[in-house]
Amino acid sequence: MTSPDLISGISVGPLQVIFDSSDPWNPKVNSSTTVKLSIPEAFAGLDLNFFGAGTNLVIYTPDGTPSAALTVSDYSTAASGSSSTSQVVLPLTTAHDDHLSVTGGDQTAFGNFFAAATLASGDITLTMKGYADTEATATETGVAGSIDVCLKYVPMSVTTTLTGLGGLTNSTIEKPVVLGGNNETGIALSIPLTITSPSDNVLLVANTDAIFDMVYEDGTVGTITVPDLVINPGANTFTAKGFIHPDTSNSAAVAGTRALLSAFTGGDTVQVTVKNGRASNMPSLNTAFGSVVLSQDLPPNKESLIISTNFTVPSLVTLESKAGILAYNPFEASVDIVHIKSSLIYNNQVVGTIDQDVSGFTLPAGSQAYSPWLDLVIDLDLAAVELMLDALAGKTIIVDTSSALTIDFGGYSTPIDYVQNNVTSALVL
Repeated sequence: MTSPDLISGISVGPLQVIFDSSDPWNPKVNSSTTVKLSIPEAFAGLDLNFFGAGTNLVIYTPDGTPSAALTVSDYSTAASGSSSTSQVVLPLTTAHDDHLSVTGGDQTAFGNFFAAATLASGDITLTMKGYADTEATATETGVAGSIDVCLKYVPMSVTTTLTGLGGLTNSTIEKPVVLGGNNETGIALSIPLTITSPSDNVLLVANTDAIFDMVYEDGTVGTITVPDLVINPGANTFTAKGFIHPDTSNSAAVAGTRALLSAFTGGDTVQVTVKNGRASNMPSLNTAFGSVVLSQDLPPNKESLIISTNFTVPSLVTLESKAGILAYNPFEASVDIVHIKSSLIYNNQVVGTIDQDVSGFTLPAGSQAYSPWLDLVIDLDLAAVELMLDALAGKTIIVDTSSALTIDFGGYSTPIDYVQNNVTSALVL
């Protein structure tokens, strides 16, 4: 005669997984779990009040891989069952010393389990196999007294479902704040970030920083770090740290950084890819973080850098003139413009060029500043003559500019391309 299945089902409520860098492969768990028991025939007609239970289960992924062991050593909850139902629902709540752990020493399978839970956009069906212990007080209607009964090593093989975190793809970035820079870490950004989890039953307390590469136009331009990552159901807000600091020996990284900063400064929304994640001190989460790939719009600066320009009458011998720029810094940190290569365009014709290193052109955060006088070489053509005649006649002069600038944040210098049209210009006599 075969034994009946004493465990007929299990459902896992919100599962909070809490990692600890001192023991990264044995995260603690907190959950509300319901185990459904079929009452043995020997206990028919008895009322059972359950007061303790424990489980030792191996969790199998859908492909049959044993991925983690769930060990619950002590539940102190009460439930009841009777012969009228032939089963009992036992609500269980883990204490913080209960944990998930590597099974069979296979850290790869353990990491893949959390990666699957992170990436899944819907339910994951998991098989749990192992055993459970239960303790109960048995009473019989009309009979005085009670006895304690134990069901030890009750075998179980059941399925349950968890809802994945959706690959963290429901994420949004607000406009970054430029904090400054230095030669070691590059340009520092503060990035408001919201990650919305679609899962109502997986809660992740990583207790580690999640670090991702920031990629633009196939070049790794820097990193984004989400500190002390905690994912609860619904919206989770963070202040991420970004660093623009490409590997200067990598041409794609250098080109991508220039393109990113040029578009961002010039007011174009840029889409960056966030990938290659890793945990700062939690190796058990590296596979999960490394599986995340996000495409994020980076809201740009929408304020013009150049307020106005002016220029002097050129020498008839050298065709050299002087030009000045009134510029505005829309960022939250001071910036120096240390080199300007710029074309001055009038009536769709280049009428003059600037190409020189600049000293003392510092733009405080959120403020205006004048450049020192710059060398402007006038082109000898009809458009330049028209510019001078119109200026001398008192007409309003509107020019376009196309520039390659080298900007410096706290000692970190980087080139950007910048185009601005419809700039007011004036002749200084």
